[in-house]
Amino acid sequence: MKIAAFSMGPIFPQFVHGGSQRTLRTILMHLGKEKHDVTLYCTRRDDNNTDFQLAPNVWVRPILRFKQTYPETYYTPPYNLANVIGTLAEAIDTHDAFYIHDSELAFHFLYTNIPTVVSFRDFVYPDTLASAFSFRRDHLVLNSSYLNNCVESIFSTFRDIRSQTSIIPNGFQMDLFQRRDSQQLRSRLKLSDDAIPVLYPHRPDPKKGLYESMDVLARARAYIPAALFRRIKLLIPRWIDSNVVEEGSYVFQNIYKDILDYAHQRDIADLIHIHPWIGVEDMPAYYSLGRATLCIGNFIESFGNSSIESELCGTPALISRVAAQRSILPEEISFKVDYQDIEGAAFLLGKILCEGASHTREIREYINTHNNEKDMVRRYAQTLEQTTVISPIMESYRYTWNEDDLIKIPAWCSNTKSGYYNDYSYGYSTDQELLSIVQQLEHPCTLGSLQQHGISEGSILEWVEKGFLVRIPYER
Repeated sequence: MKIAAFSMGPIFPQFVHGGSQRTLRTILMHLGKEKHDVTLYCTRRDDNNTDFQLAPNVWVRPILRFKQTYPETYYTPPYNLANVIGTLAEAIDTHDAFYIHDSELAFHFLYTNIPTVVSFRDFVYPDTLASAFSFRRDHLVLNSSYLNNCVESIFSTFRDIRSQTSIIPNGFQMDLFQRRDSQQLRSRLKLSDDAIPVLYPHRPDPKKGLYESMDVLARARAYIPAALFRRIKLLIPRWIDSNVVEEGSYVFQNIYKDILDYAHQRDIADLIHIHPWIGVEDMPAYYSLGRATLCIGNFIESFGNSSIESELCGTPALISRVAAQRSILPEEISFKVDYQDIEGAAFLLGKILCEGASHTREIREYINTHNNEKDMVRRYAQTLEQTTVISPIMESYRYTWNEDDLIKIPAWCSNTKSGYYNDYSYGYSTDQELLSIVQQLEHPCTLGSLQQHGISEGSILEWVEKGFLVRIPYER
């Protein structure tokens, strides 16, 4: 079977751009192993502009002239977009199936006559959302129950896509992500033998917890003996997109000075260790090098690979209860904190570094059962092999409200000890009337029953409009 694939994000020969692209690499390589002929078309960049063979039967063609880096990937001359259309049209015409990774291809007319599988890898970036809302055929893959619940709730008022949707959770290669000898990498990163690495294995996006990580490290001084604290090094990789010079890239090139200034203000500048981006083959050793990994931002992760990869390599991850991170790992076998709970995170970091607290054995068992890479790639292959062209799903709009409509807490909100958190507003609600009824909504209530308890329809409409509640239209 000949499969054409599209990704706005790059695939490199040696480096991985992020968790989503690691998953894509894995899927492509498995398809090649299964004797499918696969060609991936992705964005051309100054540092990645030559065709290469990723694996047997898998070719990568980084030739599409979108904007080289996020955001605003369509911010490019119109003739570039016309050329993208021509290139993909020719490819689609000579292949049997089409896979769109992360739903960032806006030109839906291109794949009218070819079986097409689309996956959402996030539900937050403008390019993804703009294209995602146009999904009408043939099959949609979502990588977590959290993302599925978000998409289902959003789409329920205008299009029922449930019959064309599958949840295929991200999978992990258990024999790759395990404890490794990291001494050579330690030397390469110029870390002393007694340094205690704490990992921030993310791009320099404040929403990934960049500044919270420094706040937690500074506060952890109260929970860690001084002699031990002085040996800590917070490892921050220099983002691979820092090498690409174009409009807007100054953000990536200047942020490292901001990091050091912020650390200096908290008297931890000598604990910051900025280093080159780590190649894909070194990631297990990198995770093994760490004594703890920080994943404590408020980015809306549809899955969140870093925390699991770290745990599989024996390094405990500290995770914020945000988006999919609330549910990917059970509470009882993970170190979780509410977002912005700096004190709680500092305490747990001290516990991990001073006592060696860990859930590695339990997490490896859990991931092997629920997120095994072999199951993931097998299901992707089956989906691509079995998907056929279907008639577009038609819209069915629900303009009016009914007293039997269900009102519930949406997947992107959570009632935590720190407050009622909304992933998309990146913070906690201060609306006292809303907070007074959140407990009632642990199970869905009808609009009518809420009104009977004295809640006005206007208040409910406002909360739904602001995304703090969600309406599931009554189906007659």
